[in-house]
Amino acid sequence: MVLWTHISVTIFINMDIFGDTGAIRRDANVILTATSISGAGNWFSYMALGLVSYKLAGFTGFAFVALIRLLGNILFAPVVGVLTSRITAKRPVVVLADALRACTLGIIAWRGHLGLVSDLIMVGLLSFGDQLFSQSFWSILSSLFPNESARQKISEQLETIAGVAMIIGPVTASVALQHFSVSVVLLIDAGSYMLSGTLFLFIRNIGPDPVDLESKGRIALVKSIQLLLQKSMLALTIFMALFYGVMAIYSAIDLSYVLHALRLSILVYGYASAAWGVGLGIFSWLPWISVSTKGSRGILLGFLGQGAGLLLYAMSNGILWVIGSNLIVGMFNAVLFARYKQFIFRITNPSNAGTVAALQKSIFYAAAVIGNSFTLIFVNHLSLRYLMGGLGGGLFLIGGGFAVAFWPQVRGTL
Repeated sequence: MVLWTHISVTIFINMDIFGDTGAIRRDANVILTATSISGAGNWFSYMALGLVSYKLAGFTGFAFVALIRLLGNILFAPVVGVLTSRITAKRPVVVLADALRACTLGIIAWRGHLGLVSDLIMVGLLSFGDQLFSQSFWSILSSLFPNESARQKISEQLETIAGVAMIIGPVTASVALQHFSVSVVLLIDAGSYMLSGTLFLFIRNIGPDPVDLESKGRIALVKSIQLLLQKSMLALTIFMALFYGVMAIYSAIDLSYVLHALRLSILVYGYASAAWGVGLGIFSWLPWISVSTKGSRGILLGFLGQGAGLLLYAMSNGILWVIGSNLIVGMFNAVLFARYKQFIFRITNPSNAGTVAALQKSIFYAAAVIGNSFTLIFVNHLSLRYLMGGLGGGLFLIGGGFAVAFWPQVRGTL
């Protein structure tokens, strides 16, 4: 898996974009390879813990684990933002985050079900590790690739990496859970985090963030909040929060939709996730898609394209429909997030990029909690097919609102 992942990301490294030195190109290779392994681990753990909870408590258990992890991210995002703003060397923090997640999964694999409170603590530790990793990782990218075109390119490559992760993680987890015990599966997942953290130790050209004393701690948090309250930034945050709320409902019902509404097997669920991953990869594999979805127009197409994909998913009546609709959703998901990250990189700097992203994620996760809670309350009273179609329609409404609010930028592809 590691060899295939490394080959798949290495072919995208462009020396003219990432720098004229072999060292910068090598660091880019290390980052993309480590991210693919860590991302696969994220999806692996999500699938493993989710499927285990589904077997123990049905749909409610599956959604509850997702809800707790979301709440943990909301709680820890600003805390970690202040913490990481005081640490100029971000690489050790990334390594620590992967080690924390690996140890947490190792404890779960070793001890099994520890009781409700202990289980919640374990999920909380995973959330804390998620925040440590993501915030420090954003700062590393901003420091290592100060040129905007390089950051845009690395952002697009990361969507390919996310696609690789979604191909490897869910399919591997769903297959492994049919042949191995939960403990073995979680230990494999812990190993992926340890390997990712080890690879980050080989990055050589990342120095401490150019942060002055006044930009640290609470002042960094205040500056980041002020940045979020800027008109265009606030509007984009609202639309992305609505998107997260819709997709939280989708994530909560997706497994039940495949198993019960479509009456297909758990392997089809893994195939659907893999198709989503292939869709993410298409964004970088076909250069004309990247060129034709610049700026705010790409964000708009991301909303509308995913809405169309979910409408097709709601009309699915077989495996090919499931795979095709998820392929479309994944491709436009890549377009949306690549352009969203480009927007963030454009208006932030290495000193506050992680904190701004963390604050936005807190808002996004809050919206996801609302969507997840809605699902827990109403899912038993609604048709899953109609609900899936409604989610597609909701994304069309979000896209329409975005087009109205950002029409000058959409028309000019800014």
